Amino acid sequence: MNFCVPLFHRKYFPLLKNKYLEVQLDKFKDGWSYFELSLKWTRKTHHAGISFTFEVMSYFLGIDIYDNRHWNYEEEKWQDCDTEEENA
Repeated sequence: MNFCVPLFHRKYFPLLKNKYLEVQLDKFKDGWSYFELSLKWTRKTHHAGISFTFEVMSYFLGIDIYDNRHWNYEEEKWQDCDTEEENA
């Protein structure tokens, strides 16, 4: 089981109409690693975008720039979560 102490837990900042910046800084109580670095880029999937995580000892920093829409796999189009309207 992984418990964390939020230092400032998940702050969201709008960048564009459907793009958001999310920053998370936490300190894990247990289950942490000495060092971990991750960079991920996703496309044509729910909440696609760039994700960067950095962990040293028990401290975790996560930075995400993502799309707030869902991807409609059948029609290969973005689908707005709030209005259920599809976008080309």
